[in-house]
Parts: sequence; C-alpha cells; structure tokens
Amino acid sequence: PPDQAEELYELFIKETARLGVPVASGKFQAMMDVALINDGPVTLLLDS
Repeated sequence: PPDQAEELYELFIKETARLGVPVASGKFQAMMDVALINDGPVTLLLDS
C-alpha cells in the first residue's frame, strides 16, 4: 500500500544518509526527470 511504501522510502533515505552516503530525494510518488553522470565502474538502472 502507498502509505507503507512512503514510510519505507523515508526510512531508506534516513538510514542511507545516516551511514554517510550522499542522498538526494524528491517527493514520493511524483513524476520526476532525473539526470545522471556516470562516475564509476558500475551503473544500475532501476525501472519500475
């Protein structure tokens, strides 16, 4: 359900940032245009 998904989304962002990983986030369930610059040996494409 969307309410549980949003809670997990927010928790993932919070915990990732707590570990020191740079995090950028947007509004949950919003349509967004995202730009990416590859800077490393691996790029993962997630499409849902």
